[in-house]
Amino acid sequence: MVGIGVLRRPARGCLRLLHRMAEPVPPADLEDPEWTPFLCNVCGMPNYAARRWLARESGHCMKCRCYSRLRSIVYALTAHFSTDEIILARMKPRKDVRGLGCSDGRYVRLLAEKFDYVNTFYDHKPQLDLCNVDWTRWTPDSFDFITCSDVLEHVEPPVERTFDNMRRLLKPGGVAILTVPTTLDPATHEHFHDLHDWRIKSEGKQRVVVNRRRDGTIERFDNLCFHGGEGMTLEFRLFSRKGLIDSIQNAGLRVATIHDRSVEVHAIALSPNNFVLVAQKPR
Repeated sequence: MVGIGVLRRPARGCLRLLHRMAEPVPPADLEDPEWTPFLCNVCGMPNYAARRWLARESGHCMKCRCYSRLRSIVYALTAHFSTDEIILARMKPRKDVRGLGCSDGRYVRLLAEKFDYVNTFYDHKPQLDLCNVDWTRWTPDSFDFITCSDVLEHVEPPVERTFDNMRRLLKPGGVAILTVPTTLDPATHEHFHDLHDWRIKSEGKQRVVVNRRRDGTIERFDNLCFHGGEGMTLEFRLFSRKGLIDSIQNAGLRVATIHDRSVEVHAIALSPNNFVLVAQKPR
């Protein structure tokens, strides 16, 4: 039995929960320089946020509860498909545009109002497994956009299948709008190499991955990172910026846009290792 430690950092799911619980209550004087006003680009609600809390998983809108990462996905989407309106709730409907969501969040109702859009899930209907697409259910070359926020780090290897399937789902000229946790390292770090016959097993209060490699060797991975939420939440990899771009291009997609500069008016925190990538299928 081979013991291998995988991740030595706090689970991001716990950090996200702490962010949601600990976001501060604003002072009576909103002119305080520690606070900044913003307009939610999802629902159009005027808001405020503490400057020190303007991070990827924080800065929740008081109305729709979308936070920075979710607003960044919507920002990239409306920037691509709307000619004159960046606020999703105010955008003219584009029912000629067909969209597919991969376990999308709090903006799904508005996306369904504005586009011919369906949200999907890994473990219940409407079901879509990006690793193993049921092509009797999902027609190739049929979607103008796919939204996929913090999902790709959870798909089992090889991740290349997922990018290939996303390309096949898109129409020529269609786009995949993606976010993943990233680093500026030279390459993506895969936590589990040569997964073959594997399962997640509980051992007391912790969970481990037990894998039988193709050569019959048994290995055990502990110190796993789960992000919380529904479905398969085990982190299989930590993307690097370069590794994500390489995966996109190797699948035959092109990088159309990278949004990596913060948009203060909408309290969207972006940076070189916290960005939205718009990948386009060639026409």
